[in-house]
Amino acid sequence: MLCGGSSATVRRYLDRLVSSQRVSRTGAARATRYRLVERVIPTAGASGIVASLQVRPEWSAASRRLASRLKVPLAAREPVTYQREFVDRYVPNKTALMPQALAEELYRAGRMQGQLPAGTYARKVLEQLLIDLSWSSSRLEGNRYSLLATE
Repeated sequence: MLCGGSSATVRRYLDRLVSSQRVSRTGAARATRYRLVERVIPTAGASGIVASLQVRPEWSAASRRLASRLKVPLAAREPVTYQREFVDRYVPNKTALMPQALAEELYRAGRMQGQLPAGTYARKVLEQLLIDLSWSSSRLEGNRYSLLATE
């Protein structure tokens, strides 16, 4: 994960923030969304009158610009096209579409810690299944091989 922890650790921290009412949670499973809670703090002015002060997070100018762009409906957004020259310059197995350092960073960011290559788990399950089927077939035929010998 980008934050450097496991998904269980991140969920545990988010649960603490939700229970302390600093963050609100909506939705469930993959549709879960978290938002910062705006807090109202009572304050006493110079005249002794109690007023309330809303505490909101301070967003950077770039964050505010991005948020305003994302609020625009998809149909109203300006379409973005690809650069034809960029695609034409690409030669399969000779050139790259992105710098090697960026490709490696994206690869690392997309993998979970301890994750096995695609198909590894299925291959392990299939190997054990084939051994069990072979051993069971041998037993039906009257062979007395052990499971270890069959393997």
